[in-house]
Amino acid sequence: MKCFLYAHFLCLWLLFSLEKSYGFEGRKIAENHHSHTIEVSSLFPSTSCKSPTKVRSNNDTKASLKVVHKHGPCSKLNQDKTIAAPTPTQILLQDQSRVKSIHSRLSNPKTSGENDVKVIDATTIPAKDGSVVGSGSYIVTVGLGTPQKELSLIFDTGSDITWTQCQPCATICYKQMEQIFDPSQSTSYTNISCSSSICSSLTSATGITPGCASSTCVYGIQYGDSSFSVGFFGAEKLTLTPTEAFNNIYFGCGQDNQGLF
Repeated sequence: MKCFLYAHFLCLWLLFSLEKSYGFEGRKIAENHHSHTIEVSSLFPSTSCKSPTKVRSNNDTKASLKVVHKHGPCSKLNQDKTIAAPTPTQILLQDQSRVKSIHSRLSNPKTSGENDVKVIDATTIPAKDGSVVGSGSYIVTVGLGTPQKELSLIFDTGSDITWTQCQPCATICYKQMEQIFDPSQSTSYTNISCSSSICSSLTSATGITPGCASSTCVYGIQYGDSSFSVGFFGAEKLTLTPTEAFNNIYFGCGQDNQGLF
């Protein structure tokens, strides 16, 4: 399976605007509106890489962070000519799609019956040091499928899609300590149709337009270090504790997974 990946990324102004508007203090959409106006030209990368010069005193111990445009001349990804930079129109359309998705979730968390878990429902599961599976991130062990197979997943609060490697690994699967999940051995696994609204929603969740293979939705996700995963999008039973399991949790069944995982 060959898939061409391209990514659209939100600009910092969008995140700043949302933070000012909602304050991350609940879902009071109609109250305390704020706005932040900038020049549209600042959304796009400059034509050359320029590093600002700053003179520091001997007593200046503050750390600094250099922020560069994803597809700008200062970005390391700009050296990868296989990744097409989005056009200004694509950037603005993707931002608009993302904003609509966030507004929809804030106004109605149960939109389209996306899951079987109520907003007020919660559970507690222990996080573990990821070094046991060769990762520097925290991990959590969950059960996937029927009968359930235990998998260790990395917490990633910056991504809108959960995925794991799946057999038969049509292209490449990286080596993992646990057995790779095989959806054909689960009685509760179902593929998501290309024509479903759930499949269409992947555009706003991942920044990549989903594909279609044999009427099954195909997702794609790419990260800042150029790692990526491509595969089938499906629904499955997720078991968090011995007494708490949820049906029809949407996730990616990775068939081509490459990078630093």
